[in-house]
Amino acid sequence: MEQCCIPLRPYAELCGEFIKEVLDHLNVNVFIYDEEPIIGQESLKKYPAHCGGLYLFYLKKKGTDAWRPIYVGATKQDFRMKFRYHAEKGIIAAVWSDSGILKDHELFAVCTHYEGASGRYIKSLFLDAMDFYKNTLPARPMSLEEGYPYEWMLNNWTYSWNWECIEREQKIVRGIPAERCGELFVHVFDELNCNDFLFDKEPILNVADIKKFPANLKGFYVFYLKTSPESNERFPITVGVTKRSFRARFEEQGQHGVLSKWWALNRSDMQVYAMCSHHSGPAGDLMKRFFLRSMSFPLREFGRKKRPFDFSAPLPLKAINIPYKRFLAKMIKM
Repeated sequence: MEQCCIPLRPYAELCGEFIKEVLDHLNVNVFIYDEEPIIGQESLKKYPAHCGGLYLFYLKKKGTDAWRPIYVGATKQDFRMKFRYHAEKGIIAAVWSDSGILKDHELFAVCTHYEGASGRYIKSLFLDAMDFYKNTLPARPMSLEEGYPYEWMLNNWTYSWNWECIEREQKIVRGIPAERCGELFVHVFDELNCNDFLFDKEPILNVADIKKFPANLKGFYVFYLKTSPESNERFPITVGVTKRSFRARFEEQGQHGVLSKWWALNRSDMQVYAMCSHHSGPAGDLMKRFFLRSMSFPLREFGRKKRPFDFSAPLPLKAINIPYKRFLAKMIKM
């Protein structure tokens, strides 16, 4: 498209690159279902049935990775139930019935851990900043023009995206620095019968060290720092869930993620380690959701820095004011 100026409230389907960056800034795993289009009722079963929150529907032209966001919503119901409603008489049904769209595009969804006030607030920011095709009344045609590049949009859009307000909203639900909560991670892993100390004395110093991690298991993981292999003080820096093997995900992190970012700092006072959990699927998603909602991490899942590291003295378990016992009870029931 001819890039001369951006309207104050541009079409969201032209802002896919920018919206992806926003979700990444908010530490949302935007690619978890990015290869799995919504093509029938069966495809809805992959979405979480134990939680709800902020979500986004987007289209991708077949054979490309370019996003065309068309709808943003927030639900108190679980995502699977809400999406089934959309498939009956909502956005999904509308897309499925539009042969013109389906000829060249497929429908996808992003589910986030932001619920309640945080989810509604971020939804309102999106709707205030952009014109979403399926949120618009009266209906308008969808724009099929080429989308705005992220960097160009940053330099040419006059709308002020207030990151300070977003960060302030996040601190309502997760203000404790995760680096100081190592004792909580160890306790949770112990209670859930995870072999959390399997690699606790083996730092990940380079790509070759990744080969020790399982190539046939997947699930929830946490990267943390220690001053020495013998130290019992652990400083968690990010969490994630992988649908592939731990080894495959960590190799990716070693190329352009948390591991590569940490290695590039060339710090000799601390090294990075990993805990791997067998909890995958809904259980793994619940673990990630709990930790992201309960505390503030310095890094996003693929290594972008959110804030300075906090290497203050780790908090004892009794000083961590997080309702982890309710979380553990839910996990044990799953």
